[in-house]
Amino acid sequence: KAFSDVELNFADYDEENPAVAWSANYVKAAVALGLMKGSEVDGKLYLNGNNSISRQEFFAIFARAMQITDKDESYKEADIEKFVDKDKIAPWFVDNIKYLVHNKIVDGNPVGDGKYTINPEGQILRC
Repeated sequence: KAFSDVELNFADYDEENPAVAWSANYVKAAVALGLMKGSEVDGKLYLNGNNSISRQEFFAIFARAMQITDKDESYKEADIEKFVDKDKIAPWFVDNIKYLVHNKIVDGNPVGDGKYTINPEGQILRC
């Protein structure tokens, strides 16, 4: 109920729809706390609630949740050059991955010679 006044402006989410109504308070909380922001396509904002989630999308939500209480911004100096696939990291995700690397939550998968892969576009599993 704390987030019942939050307005959801996603083109693909109707909180009155019985199929998703159960999630409305959770989605409102996530939006109000800045955890979920949606994706903009052709001027419309989409939640994409039926889509799978990429590693960078999951990591972004995780980092944003931690940053609710952690206001230290020294992570912005974190080095992500060790990731051989850093060119695949979406611009909106760079600060999130720096935060997670700086706090030793994510270090990537080793590929040799001190290099790693982060696989930002890969899908994440629930288990």
